[in-house]
Amino acid sequence: MNVIPAPPLFSASPARFASPAPSPSAPSPSATSPEIALDRAVLAGCAHFPVRIRHGDGSWAELPRVADALGAEEFLLVTERGVPRAHIARVLRHLGAHAPTRLSWSAGGGVPEGMRVAPGSVVVALGGTRVIAAAADLAGRGHGDSGHGENGHRGRGGRPRLVLMPTTPRAMADTALSLVDADGRPRTAPVLVRAQLEFLRTLPPAKVRGGLAPLVRNVLAVRPGSYDSVAARLRPGGEHDPGVLASFLALCAECRATAVCYDPFEQGPARALSYGRTVADALRAEAGGALPAGAAAALGMLVAARVAVEAGLLDPAAERAHRDLIARWGAPPRLPVPLSAERVVERVIAGPGGGAMVLLDDLGRPHMSRDGMLTATGRPLLRAGLAAVAAAVPSAGRAEAARVSGVRAPAVPVGVPPAVVRHPVRASGPGRP
Repeated sequence: MNVIPAPPLFSASPARFASPAPSPSAPSPSATSPEIALDRAVLAGCAHFPVRIRHGDGSWAELPRVADALGAEEFLLVTERGVPRAHIARVLRHLGAHAPTRLSWSAGGGVPEGMRVAPGSVVVALGGTRVIAAAADLAGRGHGDSGHGENGHRGRGGRPRLVLMPTTPRAMADTALSLVDADGRPRTAPVLVRAQLEFLRTLPPAKVRGGLAPLVRNVLAVRPGSYDSVAARLRPGGEHDPGVLASFLALCAECRATAVCYDPFEQGPARALSYGRTVADALRAEAGGALPAGAAAALGMLVAARVAVEAGLLDPAAERAHRDLIARWGAPPRLPVPLSAERVVERVIAGPGGGAMVLLDDLGRPHMSRDGMLTATGRPLLRAGLAAVAAAVPSAGRAEAARVSGVRAPAVPVGVPPAVVRHPVRASGPGRP
């Protein structure tokens, strides 16, 4: 992500940017903007950072105090042009009241090698996954000592600090909470993650729904005890009130904290947080970007569930629980268009794990093999898993779909409900006999 620096934008008093007085006829803030404040924390190895989930006009009054407590010599706000200007202006107003503030726009590519942040600065990421990655990279390039100041904050002149203000549900529930990037490489830990739920108002419901993929993954792979509670509150349309979204994000922070406490770089038990990702990445690559990330995540978990059933690891009832929760979430249970199953299989096999993936013995119980939490699968199991999500086609086109996709859907005997029909051939693979 290229970060294009701009000159210092301003350093001003709060009065200069004071908000206009509300109209006498306007509804009170509490009537339209409920006040929500949930605090969580993530302890990942030596890193420890608070996660603050906020909503409501009153919650913005905290931001000046946060900015002041950081004692920054300069703020560098990294964002992208897709973020609404109102969000950017509001954050700039609060930061600029306490220290000189620069605004940097991110664009495609990587952070320029020559760009550095001055010691004592605070890099603030305002955006989604790409902005967070760019800002973390930028903060990691700062110079100076790494000594910590009072209350766990680095003192003036130390390495630049990182504050994350994610603006998408996926970033709030997943990216901002992780100490590894999309390629599994360690990245700079933040000193604060602040999820301001007002940022989600400008997103279409489908975007909000798709961004809840980490929530569904966490329920299935980490905390099945929350299954009923989450299932009862999920809305297929993606329209959730702020209180429900806040509880979902708090659950995601708790699951992350549980998983990464002794595994900060997610190479051991915290691999459960990548459940479904192996196939999801292959599906998105094969679809050429036509498959949204949330839909790919859902299909990846469904494939993983079917692979585990075929391998003798997972009970069919747990696979049905996958389908039920994903249906309540509103994600598609099948590929929207036919894809070449063989090409997807080969993408998975050619991936970093050579086809190994996280599988479950039961909800919340990842399977452990000799190689840890990654279980070898192989082409027969992957084909069986992809058959579970093959694009639905009219009955007259089944033969043609099989020819094009390479996925052969099992025949359903007349008069037998589809739910009781198992795949006719159980592929060989690891697991119980």
